[in-house]
Amino acid sequence: MMQEKKEKLNIGLKEIIPEYYSHYKIVRWLFKKRLNDALNFVIKIKSKCLLDAGCGDGSFIRLINERKEEIKLFGIDINPNVVYLSKEIKNCSFSVQDFAHTNFANSSFDTIVCLDTLEHIKDVKSGLVELRRILKDDGYLISSEPVESVLYKLLRFIIKGTYSQETGPGAGVHYYNAREIDEEIRKMGFIKIASKKIPFYFPFDLFHINLYQKIELSLKDPI
Repeated sequence: MMQEKKEKLNIGLKEIIPEYYSHYKIVRWLFKKRLNDALNFVIKIKSKCLLDAGCGDGSFIRLINERKEEIKLFGIDINPNVVYLSKEIKNCSFSVQDFAHTNFANSSFDTIVCLDTLEHIKDVKSGLVELRRILKDDGYLISSEPVESVLYKLLRFIIKGTYSQETGPGAGVHYYNAREIDEEIRKMGFIKIASKKIPFYFPFDLFHINLYQKIELSLKDPI
């Protein structure tokens, strides 16, 4: 079982989110809009040290570099092939890590970005505890997730030929939808300060991308 899990993770980087390379132009636009909206948040908060948690093929890091933002960059992913990105992207430190158990020191980053990642984590609370630990006080978390609406599932079928989350290109079970992740993040000591619906508002929203700020927890607020 462990070997099977490792083999599933050890896929080509372009297979992680094949929608970036889809032959449907509108699909490529939709998925890259998530990156652009996330980058707009990064620019707004004037990030100086950023972690892309679940960086996949490095698309978001590349976009930051294209905009020539002066940000110290780190990327982590559980896919072992992520280490090869260091050859392509020189000004970012990539490593293979599970972001529920990273090797970063406390308060390492002023910004952490999780794009379509948290919904794949069954024990999302543990992941958020770790992200909170390595995020500076008053630091920012940028997160995006699919809404898992009827429209979203229909489009999954049109694009991937299946309603299943676990079969087809870029497959992976979703334990949560966008609303549920939003609730979990706010329970963990974050306040939502900005939000975007992609591409449009309900009922035509497919992804929610939110900007949160870490707030101080009182002693009576358990994590």
